[in-house]
Amino acid sequence: MHTTVGMSQDYMHTPSGVINVRKPHKDEICIEDVARGLSSQYRFCGFLRANYSSLEHSLDGAITLLRESYGVRDSLRFLLHDSAEAYTSDVPSPIKRLIGDSLWWELVECRFYEAIMEALMPNVTRRDMICPGEIVWMHDFDGYIASEEYTKFGNQPPTWYTGDLSINHDVYPQITREISESLFIGMYHGLVDLIATQAGPVEQERFLSEVLSWRVRQ
Repeated sequence: MHTTVGMSQDYMHTPSGVINVRKPHKDEICIEDVARGLSSQYRFCGFLRANYSSLEHSLDGAITLLRESYGVRDSLRFLLHDSAEAYTSDVPSPIKRLIGDSLWWELVECRFYEAIMEALMPNVTRRDMICPGEIVWMHDFDGYIASEEYTKFGNQPPTWYTGDLSINHDVYPQITREISESLFIGMYHGLVDLIATQAGPVEQERFLSEVLSWRVRQ
């Protein structure tokens, strides 16, 4: 763990220590920090009828992918797809464009994402390191479930999603920050265990049922 001794302005404090914002390193990353950062940020700037967090968005999307048999690894990828925002915050796309160069912002997010994947993705591959926005299926799925969230919690029907994806995605009741963090961390460790043990369909279904029992009843 890095310390604050001789810390420059390139470092930012996190619950577990500090992180270099110019050159994030995997040793500065932990799943607990990611959960804390995402649980404190609400979707769509909080302009919804319910407090639905970025963490819940990632958790519910990962549950859907596992249930729809996209595979354990892709479920874990989606669980972590917004993880960089735990450190950069969830900046809306129109605001990113006002910053001046959205490609520059994407580069910042990708640096964090790569460090996060090195730290948290088991047996990380080059494919794992591709930023989520550059993965077509993940970008489409992310947009689709965002439209589902806005349909349920927004003030008007979404007009910005033009894709044709149709998956049975559930937007579950919002939960407290503490419970959501616990579920997110549990989902992460559970998916990592499934990958490590090369779990088959039966074990995956058992794990999914356990996660859903906790998610739905909260």
